[in-house]
Amino acid sequence: MPVTSLSRLAKTAHDPSRPVAEDDVLPAFYWQRLCVVRLARGMPADTVSKTSRAIDGRMALGIPVSYMGAHVYTAITRLPLGQAICSFATFIARQPDSSVLMYNDTHNGNTDVGATSSLNTNQTLPPSWGPSLGPCRFFRRSIGAPIPGAFVVQPAEGLAIPVAVCLPQDDLEALKKDSLWRQYTRCIG
Repeated sequence: MPVTSLSRLAKTAHDPSRPVAEDDVLPAFYWQRLCVVRLARGMPADTVSKTSRAIDGRMALGIPVSYMGAHVYTAITRLPLGQAICSFATFIARQPDSSVLMYNDTHNGNTDVGATSSLNTNQTLPPSWGPSLGPCRFFRRSIGAPIPGAFVVQPAEGLAIPVAVCLPQDDLEALKKDSLWRQYTRCIG
């Protein structure tokens, strides 16, 4: 996506009473356009589609940026922490197919979106990992099957913001043809 396109897109989502970060505009736009093309392809209108957004809470929690973020927590609960953890562990143990689990819920690759954005990580990452490693250009994902619906935004490189999506071929082709998606993005590959 051209950097200028994100600025234009963010202006369309602007509501002075509810400010939205550019980091959140792009995943929301992806989810919206993906829902539109899926509905156009015949998905029932009453189908539930969820989106999840990974966040980096290190700065807010005072954790050094050198910590690689091995733990992700999402909680909307009023339980004591011990009870919530026990309940979560029981849920995972009883799940017959753990490949459908995401950090915050089950994930249906036919309807749901899992988004992460590193667009503004340049503000928190060191400019370089030193002379041996150089600048950070890639982000690690654990070994496993592809996650349909995944949407990953990388830090801007020059005048472009690299975005990677993982979709079934039908969804990808429909998204490439979506006029609003094409207005703001450029597809490579």
